[in-house]
Amino acid sequence: KLLLQALHDAGADMQAALNHQGADGVTALMWASQRGHTVKVQVLLDALRDAGADIQAALNLQNVYGWTALNLASKIGNKDVVQLLLQALRDAGADIQAVVLNHRDPNGWTVFMRASITGNRAIVQLLLQALRDAGADIQEAVLNHRDPNGWTVFMRASESWPTDMLKLLLQALHDAGADMQAAL
Repeated sequence: KLLLQALHDAGADMQAALNHQGADGVTALMWASQRGHTVKVQVLLDALRDAGADIQAALNLQNVYGWTALNLASKIGNKDVVQLLLQALRDAGADIQAVVLNHRDPNGWTVFMRASITGNRAIVQLLLQALRDAGADIQEAVLNHRDPNGWTVFMRASESWPTDMLKLLLQALHDAGADMQAAL
């Protein structure tokens, strides 16, 4: 916080400073998100807002691997950081469905896929809830979005994850009114 205040007091372009990407494309927000530093993520989001930055654009910045702050936080499984980033995206009017389901990194993985392959139930629950709140088709998300190898999230859960992840996805499909016979 002191560094941000010093930059501000020195008349720095705060938006440019906060969105600065290093040689690897990583911003301070990505760094803090990837390491699960909830307080730092909140401080950086507040600083971006105070600077009048386009929060959605800041959260859509990608490192050289095509990963955003949300991708990184979802991958490591920090629930609090994922919640902060999703709320910041909602507050900025972002299309949550597009952010979670449609943006693909250069390897063809979406945020939902990447979070799902880690098997982190809490993150998958957060993303499913965010998709529900955004009016997304849960059946589409779980059964039809495919990874680069043609596998769906549901197929991955059936193949390798703990049973509780499979149960979570089955419950999400049931709650969404999916044709369970077709799903199985």
